[in-house]
Amino acid sequence: MPFEISDGTMALNATIPQHQLSKLGESLTEFDITFSIERIQPEVDSESLLTDRQQWLLYEAIDRGYYDTPRRITLVELADELDIAKSTCSETLHRLEERVLKQFVSGDCEHQPDISIRAD
Repeated sequence: MPFEISDGTMALNATIPQHQLSKLGESLTEFDITFSIERIQPEVDSESLLTDRQQWLLYEAIDRGYYDTPRRITLVELADELDIAKSTCSETLHRLEERVLKQFVSGDCEHQPDISIRAD
């Protein structure tokens, strides 16, 4: 279900366009339901954010444990296993990390937001 009710409080997680979020807020206010929006997070389409090669390397790095803590594989080992140069592996990871992190921080996205709302 898209929502949970516990101790008289409902938590709703939904992916909706901005104009529908506004209508939801207006409806809750109209019925005198107090609510708070805890988080609005843009939905990112990784297929348009990253190139095919960046996606491939990212998934390989995740699957092989490069982003685990502690790491299960080093950058040199990852590059060797994927038969690519260490410098290419490093630069590609750095560029994809830059894109993902900047997208995350800016929230500047044309996609629908993931919204978390709590109502009492």
